[in-house]
This record gives sequence, structure tokens and C-alpha cells, in this order.
Amino acid sequence: MSASLFDTSDNSDAGFSLYLLHVTALSVTIGWLYWKTGGSLLLVMLMHASVNNTLILAPAAALPGASAFGFGGSLVAWITAGLAWVVAAPLLFLMRGARIQPR
Repeated sequence: MSASLFDTSDNSDAGFSLYLLHVTALSVTIGWLYWKTGGSLLLVMLMHASVNNTLILAPAAALPGASAFGFGGSLVAWITAGLAWVVAAPLLFLMRGARIQPR
């Protein structure tokens, strides 16, 4: 297995732009979970692990030979990123000006 930054064993062929959109949406969702649980790292870690394992078990198909910094990627990959933002956008709106209240 290659140890390069753009290893093809995952969704890296989908392009950095698509990866950035997806990771940003997931970061917002995980941030909201951290906020709503009063700073529970256990639940945040479980969500992070579940997302990682889901992407390993059911990866969004990547188009072979796509540019790493382009907007390539399969329809499934774009739909996945779009659905992640459908969840993340309202959560981002709810979190504006939020403060974490430790328990």
C-alpha cells in the first residue's frame, strides 16, 4: 500500500475540493454534538469513529484518474457531500454565538 498523501485506497481520487466540502460539513456536525452534549468527548469520538468506519465500509465511488485538486468525483460522492451540508447548515445556524457550558 502506498503511503503517499493522495493514496488511492480511499476517496482521494474524488479531489481535494470535494474532500474539503465533506470534512467541513462533518466538522460542523461534530462541533454541534460537542456543544449539545456539554463537551462530551466520548460521544464525539464515537461519532468520528462511526463516520470513519462507514466511509471505509461503504466508500463513495471515485472516478479513476481524477485530478487531486479538481472538482472531479462521482455523483455518489457529490450527493454524500451535499447531504452532509443539508445536515450541517442548520446546525451551523443554531450554533452561532453559542457557548459551551461545562457540566
